Amino acid sequence: LTAGPLSVAVLTLDDFPAGFEEISPAELGLDEGAALLEGLIIESSFAFANVDTFEFVFGFTLLIPTALEQIGFDLALSQPEFLLGSVASGIVEEGTEITEQVTLSDLDSFGEKSSGLAIAFTSEGIPFRMEMVAFRRETIGAFVATMYFDGDTPIVPIDEAARMFDDRIMEALSADTP
Repeated sequence: LTAGPLSVAVLTLDDFPAGFEEISPAELGLDEGAALLEGLIIESSFAFANVDTFEFVFGFTLLIPTALEQIGFDLALSQPEFLLGSVASGIVEEGTEITEQVTLSDLDSFGEKSSGLAIAFTSEGIPFRMEMVAFRRETIGAFVATMYFDGDTPIVPIDEAARMFDDRIMEALSADTP
């Protein structure tokens, strides 16, 4: 699979209820071409925010072309505190205190292998919660997260965002198959 078809493997504004608007993934350090842990490069990314409720939904894809890289990625997925924790630390501002980190065991049904993590943190005195799912579907690694005020119920739950994202990736993969 080439990066071309991955450009369609993203969520779009149409996937979200009214009140969400597109924001630049670069504002979260998730611009296409950015290197992530172990030299993985972001192929496609998206970010949306609901400014009224201060809820964010964002994600990206990575190309994981070789069997060895896929094994390594799956191994990392089996340690969500490490994998997702390191991604989260790149997103939350430095000096932010993470107050809770818990594996979400019910988010393991996406792609061939997946895992989920929730972290609670305080930024400038405001408590936030970020829920994340990472998964691999064939040669694509994917990451999706929701971030919202801790204690609120997100408008777009993480499992719903992950399901939509996984569906979009399956569409891109099937479009790439002659």
